[in-house]
Amino acid sequence: MISLLWVRMRKRKAIMVIPIFILGIFVPIMCHYFSVRYVEEPERIVEEIIALLHTCIPMAGCWWIILLYQDFFVWEGNELLYYYHSWRQLIKEYIFVMAVYAGISGFIAFCIQQTIDFPLFVIGQLSVETVFIASLTLFSSFLLQNTGGSLLIVIAYCVYLNHFDSLGIFQFMSVFPRREEFLNFNVGLLRNALVSSGIMSVLGSACIGWRRGYK
Repeated sequence: MISLLWVRMRKRKAIMVIPIFILGIFVPIMCHYFSVRYVEEPERIVEEIIALLHTCIPMAGCWWIILLYQDFFVWEGNELLYYYHSWRQLIKEYIFVMAVYAGISGFIAFCIQQTIDFPLFVIGQLSVETVFIASLTLFSSFLLQNTGGSLLIVIAYCVYLNHFDSLGIFQFMSVFPRREEFLNFNVGLLRNALVSSGIMSVLGSACIGWRRGYK
């Protein structure tokens, strides 16, 4: 499984590093910026950094999933890929890539937490949100047969709900805590995110099976 996965992804080595750039360079730079800008408002520093983490970490979690499946939609003769790869193999690759990303992002969030004092349970929230976004990416990619559309859905979902839905109009579909809830362990929100992730993973698997049968 790992060898086939690497063969499909290594040709895009240059853009594979984008999540690492976001997590390892962009996020720390922005954390430093908030620490300097709001040095006299420590509560504001924590608020801005957590909002940044809730946006960037889940959103970047879609990138490797998209690279994993892109060939299934853009190549001529891509129907052959559906016969070379069973849906079980594709789901195993999806789980592996998601686990690797969650581990890297969790480690980086933990390192940031050592310098910016925010509750450790935020890392748990970020992990659940990452699983949700990965599941959304899987489902929307095979449903639309287009990774570009899936990427736009993920970006709109993460950015809008975290930064522009100030009136809470779409909070019923959000897995992100509202700003005033950052210091609360919202068990219900996490439960809903995990249930939704499971449903979308099942639907995504069904879409893979349907495409294999259709081809």
